[in-house]
Amino acid sequence: MVMKNYMEEVVVDELEGVLKSIEGACTCELCREDMVAWTLNRIEPLYVVRNLGRIYSKLEQVKYQQQASITALLTKAAKVVKDNPRH
Repeated sequence: MVMKNYMEEVVVDELEGVLKSIEGACTCELCREDMVAWTLNRIEPLYVVRNLGRIYSKLEQVKYQQQASITALLTKAAKVVKDNPRH
């Protein structure tokens, strides 16, 4: 059995758009990972078992409902990491 936190996929998918809107944000792999981790630590996880296609339509609804809050959190994460880079 393979478990996956679906919210990780949602956050990673949203990251690119947020980075384009933050002037001077570092896009190195470490900073990206820090932004994703910072955001994931502030939202409720949603674990699914992979390869269950029927569940993905329901998950898309969750993604749509939470997209604004995820974008806001990622924006804050990008600013936090920009001000405190670890690289």
